[in-house]
Amino acid sequence: MSAYIPSNTEVRALMLDALGEDIMDSVPMREYILSQRPTWVVSKKRIRRLLNTPPTPNTNEAQSTPDECGPNVVTADVLLVLPDQDGASNPLDSLSSLQDRVRATEIEVDGRGQLKGEDLRSIFHGKEIECIREMYDRRGTINEWYYAVFAVTRVKESETADRNSIATFLKKNGDGVVFGPAIVVRDGPEETRAERLADPGITADDFSRTVWWYVRSGRDISEVYGERELTRHLLGVFNSGA
Repeated sequence: MSAYIPSNTEVRALMLDALGEDIMDSVPMREYILSQRPTWVVSKKRIRRLLNTPPTPNTNEAQSTPDECGPNVVTADVLLVLPDQDGASNPLDSLSSLQDRVRATEIEVDGRGQLKGEDLRSIFHGKEIECIREMYDRRGTINEWYYAVFAVTRVKESETADRNSIATFLKKNGDGVVFGPAIVVRDGPEETRAERLADPGITADDFSRTVWWYVRSGRDISEVYGERELTRHLLGVFNSGA
């Protein structure tokens, strides 16, 4: 069974069920939620935060909470790229197969846009992750942000059978095979990171179609990245009047 990071809306729904069973505290509430949804990745810290934060009309909007250990923590829209499904065809064989392995969810990142949090450690079982690819969207008009893909890279094949063909295709230089899940976030220039975190402009469909475009077109991801970086720089110079 693949790990799944539920949205705040999904977690709140089961929290209400738990409250109906007179379960009031975060620890037993987490145990109740996991008993109902064993594949979910939900930390006690996240449940405590949801217990103390009323729902907002826009569930996609990033919400800040103090973090004693560093910058503010926000809940941002991210994508989870699941490993290949046992017995299924290669997810890169068709767009629909690719879309089936990409899920939209939420996860904690700090105010600088860096991945962090107990949920993240649970997804990757405490292993160190790194950025395996920075990739611009297939739409040539998008130059202000790009997808950043994170995964565990130092994994022996004997440790897991969950090959991730999508992440392996995206990995820089085609160096090695990626196993287990991958996380995708919006990234880009440091000065606009806060704006990107507040903008729910990353969707599973757009990402899937972008990967499919690279698969079908044969375009080199690094080459496209360089072209878009140059375009962004030139537009910045033009707009500044330099």
